[in-house]
Amino acid sequence: MSVFTGTDAAETITPGFVSPSVTSSGQPRPSAEADVISSAGGNDIVAGGQGNDTALLGTGDDTFLWAPGDGSDTVEGQTGTDTLDFAGSNVAEMINISANGGRVLFTRDIGSFVQDLNGIERIEFHALGGADRVTVHDQTGTGLARVTVDLEGVLNGGAGDGQADIVTANGSAAAETVTLTLSGTAVVATGLAAQLVVDHAEAIDQLLVNGLDGNDRIDARPLATAPMLLTFDGGAGNDTLIGGAGADVLLGGDGDDIVIGGRGNDVAFLGAGNDTFAWVPGDGSDTVEGQAGTDDLSVQASNASEIFDIAANGGRALFFRNVGNVILDLNDVERIQLKALGGADTIAVHDLTGTDITRVGIDLAGTTPTAGDGAADAVTVDGTAGNDVVTLVASADVIGINGLPASVSIQHADATLDRLTIQAQAGDDVIDASALPAGRIALTLLGGLGADVVFGSAGADIVRGGDGNDTALLGAGDDLFGWSPGDDNDTIEGQAGTDTLDFAGANIAETIDIAANGGRARFFRDVANVVMDLNDVERIEFHALGGADRITVNDLTGTDVTRVTVDLEGTLDGGAGDGQADVGTLNGSAGANTVTLTQSGTAVVATGLAAQLVVDHAEAIDRIAINGLDGNDRIDARALATAPVPLTFDGGAGNDTFAWAPGDGSDTVEGQGGTDDLSVQASNASEIFDIAANGGRALFIRNVGNVILDLDDVERIQLKAFAGVDAIAVHDLTGTDITRVGIDLAGTTATTGDGAADAVTVDGTAGADTISLSSSGTDIGIGGLQATVVLQHTEAIDRLTIGTGDGNDLVNAGAVAAGRIGLTLSGGAGDDRLIGSAGIDTLIGGTGADRFGLAAATHSLVGANADRIADFSRAEGDRIDLSAVDANTLVAGNQAFSFIGTGLYTGVAGQLRFATTAGTTTIAGDVNGDRVTDFHIVLTGTIALVAADFMF
Repeated sequence: MSVFTGTDAAETITPGFVSPSVTSSGQPRPSAEADVISSAGGNDIVAGGQGNDTALLGTGDDTFLWAPGDGSDTVEGQTGTDTLDFAGSNVAEMINISANGGRVLFTRDIGSFVQDLNGIERIEFHALGGADRVTVHDQTGTGLARVTVDLEGVLNGGAGDGQADIVTANGSAAAETVTLTLSGTAVVATGLAAQLVVDHAEAIDQLLVNGLDGNDRIDARPLATAPMLLTFDGGAGNDTLIGGAGADVLLGGDGDDIVIGGRGNDVAFLGAGNDTFAWVPGDGSDTVEGQAGTDDLSVQASNASEIFDIAANGGRALFFRNVGNVILDLNDVERIQLKALGGADTIAVHDLTGTDITRVGIDLAGTTPTAGDGAADAVTVDGTAGNDVVTLVASADVIGINGLPASVSIQHADATLDRLTIQAQAGDDVIDASALPAGRIALTLLGGLGADVVFGSAGADIVRGGDGNDTALLGAGDDLFGWSPGDDNDTIEGQAGTDTLDFAGANIAETIDIAANGGRARFFRDVANVVMDLNDVERIEFHALGGADRITVNDLTGTDVTRVTVDLEGTLDGGAGDGQADVGTLNGSAGANTVTLTQSGTAVVATGLAAQLVVDHAEAIDRIAINGLDGNDRIDARALATAPVPLTFDGGAGNDTFAWAPGDGSDTVEGQGGTDDLSVQASNASEIFDIAANGGRALFIRNVGNVILDLDDVERIQLKAFAGVDAIAVHDLTGTDITRVGIDLAGTTATTGDGAADAVTVDGTAGADTISLSSSGTDIGIGGLQATVVLQHTEAIDRLTIGTGDGNDLVNAGAVAAGRIGLTLSGGAGDDRLIGSAGIDTLIGGTGADRFGLAAATHSLVGANADRIADFSRAEGDRIDLSAVDANTLVAGNQAFSFIGTGLYTGVAGQLRFATTAGTTTIAGDVNGDRVTDFHIVLTGTIALVAADFMF
């Protein structure tokens, strides 16, 4: 044994060199013997060499060196900050650094070396090559302040050895807070009794930190990069484990632990206890094994718009986030809590059957934790493949969804922005939202497959039954029930609010029939023979899409339907029709209907029936048919500024009116049963109107706009001519249904004529007509033909022409007062009898032996106010009939005239004479013997009249 004694100087005592100031006994340098080295004062460097040596380092900051081949030494550091510098080898070694009371034991498995240390503050281990295992145990009470494990392959090489080294740091039984940081190339763990520094680690190396007992906190968040693998084991106690930037392994152990994976793709084993695994933006895709206890996944999202998806994967659960493409793989985790924060987020909770998830909490609050984020979030909760009974409840600011493998709660929803969708999937399900108050969240309830029963909330819900014969009780609120092709026959109880059936057709030709069924409404679709049974549903919206569709809306009196919308666009929201010839039919009631058509944007709106009809996106090849059915109906399309779609109006039975105004088109009117009217309102322009028969139909023609109205089963026509010099012809209407033609010649002031010279012509038939004219005020009636003609608000400047046509006709205008209208009576072919009015008349006999009558002497006044016979012909047998005129007013009775030729009056009452001038023959009569003419009749032409030309 050799003994080496140093001085207070900084000396070196090693097998390779001993400072000259050192005294020794025995060998000059430490050798294979069990040497004793006392370095005394100064910052000394000491190495024992191969023997089992004892070193007393004395005062100063000393370093004890150990190298492979050295023995098991005892080192007393004494005062100062002393270091054990231990060099490993290029083989796999197992190093243990543990406390032994107040001392430290440093053991190496190769050679079974043990370094017994006391008063040593620092240990530096150079692992060099090989897959080494270094364990640093709790150093409480030893005074050891720092352990450095350098994993570089060669001393001062600056790089690892390429081998998978493991460094383990064990905490104590007490509560510790361990923080990992990066200093240059070294990972530094502080918070243990001895700081641990791991330098030159590689990605294949691993640092294992064991918290052991106590409520420990191990935090690697300050690690900006992932220089090595990390494994944290909290051990017993309520621990907090926070991973770093790499793929870490986190073991919670016993107790209620909080585990945060950090930025890498981590694996967490939460152990026993009620643990929480927390995830925040920037963290990676983690695998979480909840193990025993009730474990939570707590996810805090960002203020961006994100998509979250929670689904089963066999017995495991997957939590997906689209931002960062994050997938959390969960097993034995019972609860999920998501804080969505800001952004318009989409969250789906799928069928979690078979997993351990029993509860999913979704908090839609923004940065203010007690209120919504002001963005439109969407939450979808799926049912199972079985028969589910799903109930929705609310308390405070929480909405609960119960009855599924995992209950779902939603907090801090924005009532007007956020939407919850319950999607029941397969099975005969019950979805009951009746306990959910209005104003909590927008709600969509989807029945899915099976015969489902859906109870809406007190708010405005969207409900879809899906496949199967479903029943929906929509509850309060303005609800919408949606139907799509593939769905079945549903029963809808709208209940309170204004509710809508939204029915989507297909791209094939469909026949739709909407009708009353007592107080209920029935919606029928021929394709798939679909029947929708509706009660308390106020609106129906049908989207026809492609195909030549036929939609009939029947009388909905007694039902709750107030509006039916038929949208003919080819694709939803496409804004244009489908290019197919669709027909929409609206049937009135058996009573008197008043239907008015207007235009609203691209839609034609029919109002006045029990349910308003709206036809949108119609094209020129489509058609709208309005059937008045029974009753006295009025159908009015004058308010349509354009012609978006052809119209067909069918008045049906009852007394109907078809109204036409300037700007309207050429229409076909089928009056059908009842007494039906055509009401035409003209303009203030000069117009020509022509009313004629066309077989059994009637045509009403207006020259302005070249308008033709084709009429059948229409009994009455009423024309308001208004201002302008109008020409109106009423032809022979034999064979038609027209029984009356009213012609109002008033101007803009509806009670007087228009001040323009209007001309009205009324034609007789080809047979023997008996036509009588009468007047009442400014109205003139013409009777005796197929259609009675009534002229209203006539003026003296207007002219009425009666043309009898063929046949031996009688036209008697004697009941028409003077000054009412200018009158022309034209007999046409045949032996006609024409009797003028009390005004100025023109009589035209036409061919045949005609009789021109005067009803009274006062009906043809002297001079310019006399009647004119335009075509008197003795050769054809014409005669002038004065038999109705009393020739002598001085005596009672009806006296006959005496014809005196061209002679002068002699003072005898009843003398009749004539005089001729160029082209004119004037007949004069004296009925009171005063030698003064009392009446004139003017004949066109110079005619030498004889007594035989008269009938007295």
